[in-house]
Amino acid sequence: MLRRFGTADVREVFEVQLGFDVQAAQLAAMRRTDVDLRRLRSLLAARNHATAPEEFARADADFHLAVVEAAGNSVLLECYRFFVGRLHDSLHALRTQDVIQESGAEPHDALLAAIEAGDEAAAAAAAAAAIRPSLNALTEQFRVS
Repeated sequence: MLRRFGTADVREVFEVQLGFDVQAAQLAAMRRTDVDLRRLRSLLAARNHATAPEEFARADADFHLAVVEAAGNSVLLECYRFFVGRLHDSLHALRTQDVIQESGAEPHDALLAAIEAGDEAAAAAAAAAAIRPSLNALTEQFRVS
C-alpha cells in the first residue's frame, strides 16, 4: 500500500481524497470542539490567502488535515496523515504547472460553516464540492490523453 501511494497518479489521489474528506467532514460536523473551530478558521484564512504554489499546497493540505483531526477518528487520521504528503505533492504540481483550477475559497468556506453549524449533510456536500472540480478536470484530462 505504501508503494502504491507513492506511484499513484494525481487523479487517483483526488479520488481517494474525495472519500476521506467527505467522511471526515461528516464526523467533524458531529464532533468538532471550539479548539478545532479556532484552528480551522486560522488554517482556512491561511489557505485562502496563499498564492505561491508551495504555500498554497501546504496551506490546503493543512486545512484538510485539520478537518480530519476534528473528525475524531484515529484510524481515519492515521491513514490521512500518510496520505497528506502525497496530496501536498499533487496540489503543488497542479499549481506549479497551472494544469487545472482548484475549487477556490467558496466550497472551503462552506465546509467550515457546515462544520461550525454541526450540519453533517452540508459538510459532506461542501467537502465534495471542494474536490469535485479538480477531480472532474483531471478525469477529463485522462480521457483526452
